Amino acid sequence: FNILGAPNDDRGMCVHFGVVFTQCAVALGYNARHIIINHHFIAEVWSDELKKWICMDAGPAGGVNSSRNMHFELNGQPLNTLEVHRAYRDGKQDQVMLVATNPDDCKPMGDWAENFCRFFIPMRNNYIDVPRPAEDGHGCAQYHYDGYLHHENSLTDLRSPEYSLQTARPHDLYWSLNQAELHPHATDDPAVIDMHIATVTPNFKYFEIKRDDGDWIPHPAAHVWHHPHAGSSDRFMDFVPKQAVHRAGQYTWRLHPGQNTLAVRPTNAFNHKGIISQITVENSA
Repeated sequence: FNILGAPNDDRGMCVHFGVVFTQCAVALGYNARHIIINHHFIAEVWSDELKKWICMDAGPAGGVNSSRNMHFELNGQPLNTLEVHRAYRDGKQDQVMLVATNPDDCKPMGDWAENFCRFFIPMRNNYIDVPRPAEDGHGCAQYHYDGYLHHENSLTDLRSPEYSLQTARPHDLYWSLNQAELHPHATDDPAVIDMHIATVTPNFKYFEIKRDDGDWIPHPAAHVWHHPHAGSSDRFMDFVPKQAVHRAGQYTWRLHPGQNTLAVRPTNAFNHKGIISQITVENSA
């Protein structure tokens, strides 16, 4: 059937709409992924502007959302899944707003936020290219496939023993995209800094570096490695998108007397310029 028209006929379920939403977002050049909450399937899209993941629910959400398209805001700021989870944990569910295409669906989240008491992420988003392995039955009854990274937290009474990959560290679930991490290291020469650069930029092409008010100069990455959990077991390695990896480079930064500024940004294969990271050092020599 026509999946985009299916909600009007009460056909399909949240998995179908969430997967289509995610794959369309990826096809348009956005970074998107699937998220599974308590008996519901949603998505997240990365925003360079906000420097964070944004939780999107393509629906249907158990009668909560007739327009089948909404996100969640607290004090006017879009939230990711972990932030909705924390709002519920802290008793702020009535302050979180459902923001939907249909104005009649815009209302406080309320008790529906309980669905965010637990969540987990599939370790890939390339289901169009590689359909299997995946959840049998599309999760119509429950999610049993052991291919998710499960968020371990105080709101769940027991660990979920069916999931072998569990973490309580937010960074394992929420890493930054399209941005360079700068790690300066001292050298024997006080006027030289060994700058280590790292990024997770899908379809990465190269870094661009700018010194002071100079031009942006392309700079290649030297090393590649997978996200720690994506590479934690050989059974996942064949199914993790090859774009979803850490890239690392090294730059020898020679300082001139006075104030020195180094700016770095990743660029992808489509020439999209990533988020700028910058460091300033005063050389008194």
